[in-house]
Amino acid sequence: MHMHMSDAVSLPPHLDVTATCTWVLGQIMLWALLYVVCRASETFRERPLLAAYDFTSLVPVVALSWMGFSMQLDPSVHEVPDRPHAYIEGIPYMLTIQLAYQIFATLAAFVVGAPLLVRRQGGLSQRRACPRA
Repeated sequence: MHMHMSDAVSLPPHLDVTATCTWVLGQIMLWALLYVVCRASETFRERPLLAAYDFTSLVPVVALSWMGFSMQLDPSVHEVPDRPHAYIEGIPYMLTIQLAYQIFATLAAFVVGAPLLVRRQGGLSQRRACPRA
């Protein structure tokens, strides 16, 4: 059986690469801008990269929260048969934002280091926000 490269790699049908890259670049640019602001602030001067990351992360989190909340208020969404498997307007864009945020967060973890990323014997792992009780 002969496979072409185009057969082996196929993107999901609703993945918008341009929108994803735009969101990633937008977050990186906002992070850089907020880094400058946080570096000049007495409050955030000690960890300006981390503070800028936290503020930047609010954008996709708030956007996704608002979109999800708005979707819950739309009665037509609740009438879709077989909702877990159905195409619902707006979901692909929400997935785009989430994917872009994950890419940004991964890149930021390597730049910021601890506490976003900690090195342990045997590899890298993300630190838990709250230690186990």
